[in-house]
Amino acid sequence: MGQRADRYQVKKKRILYYTDCFIFGGCEKPIFEVIGSRDFVSGYDYSIIFRSSKEYVEGLASFRPSFPKEKLTGIKLLDVVFVNIYLTKKISNQFIMRMLRKFMTVLFLFLTPFIFIYDLILLSYLFNKKKVDIIHINNGGYPAALSCRAAAVAARFAGIKKIILSIHSTAVKDAGFADKVIDFFVKRSVGVIVTGSRASGLALVKNRGFDQSKIITIYHGVRPSGIATGKRPVGDDTCLGRYISMVARFEDRKGHRYAVQAFKKVIEGNPLFSDLKLVLVGDGPVLDDIKELVASEGIGNNVRFMGHRNDYADYVASSLFLLNPSTGYEDLPYVIIEAMSLGVPVIGTDIAGIPEEIEDGVTGIVVPPKDSAALERAILKMLSDEESRIRMGRAAQERFHELFTMDKMVNNYLRLYSDAY
Repeated sequence: MGQRADRYQVKKKRILYYTDCFIFGGCEKPIFEVIGSRDFVSGYDYSIIFRSSKEYVEGLASFRPSFPKEKLTGIKLLDVVFVNIYLTKKISNQFIMRMLRKFMTVLFLFLTPFIFIYDLILLSYLFNKKKVDIIHINNGGYPAALSCRAAAVAARFAGIKKIILSIHSTAVKDAGFADKVIDFFVKRSVGVIVTGSRASGLALVKNRGFDQSKIITIYHGVRPSGIATGKRPVGDDTCLGRYISMVARFEDRKGHRYAVQAFKKVIEGNPLFSDLKLVLVGDGPVLDDIKELVASEGIGNNVRFMGHRNDYADYVASSLFLLNPSTGYEDLPYVIIEAMSLGVPVIGTDIAGIPEEIEDGVTGIVVPPKDSAALERAILKMLSDEESRIRMGRAAQERFHELFTMDKMVNNYLRLYSDAY
């Protein structure tokens, strides 16, 4: 009787995920949230091929400690981005580092076709062995990881009929002939392109000439109950008092410099806010530069550097509002959605999908990027009108439930996989 029942069981569809990211960041979360959902597990089997790095494995283990390791296959690949990251760790002299980056960029422009062919051959071989129904390629931006573009073409060579490509940042214009040739094959291989914001989809059309009809937008989703404990973090930071928060990796594109400059003007020009704190959560390559800037501006008593924190949402939940002054290369920042779910208003910049998250004047404030004066005015507006700030927080939470819940995101991805047949 058991054998007869097995015969009539519906065979699960097989999905292969390919991702190439040095660290486990925001662009990885949608995939692992979807494959962890009950509805996905009941209808699909999956495996993951990823660029192997210590940082990625540690990040995944932190995000999903119980993730089945047998589903993962790590591979080693060559890419200018990862060489630059490695050099940054090894070389502290900024002048030497800038010269090396310029040299490596020129070198890799020359080597791009050869690296692409190598990636194409390797990935075609790996994909052929998997025998899957769908491949979902997860790329940080575009062009971003060269191997993700190679994966799209390799999937077609391997005979995979349903090829999906996710893009999680704003596409930049092509860099020359090799880029155009690679894009030619990518466009003809991929069936569906998923972006986290409408702005990223438009950038793909405008900057890289992709077919608009192939592009769909699926907003990120988070679980509000799993974000914050509702308790102030403990330790030597229990006396923060009133503060505003910023949670971001310390990279130039995140705009920490503009946040510090605007914050200084706020606390020095307004005695009522002289005790206000700016809490910066995260780490990254420009952390020391921002620490030096804070010291040189003489506002060290008002700025707290918390480093990387898994409990970062507790800082957001206890803050007056969140700053997200990104200057470029974004899509739909997760931390803004997380703040919205907690009823915390956000000041963000008018780039990528941020205006799709923040309704200016309703759920937060949107300012031009790289404009510390506009950021200062927005901070003062938030601080000076408590009633408006609270109202914005409530509206942000309502917008979260309307657009950015985990269930909505997962259902949209499941619908995508179902429609692929």
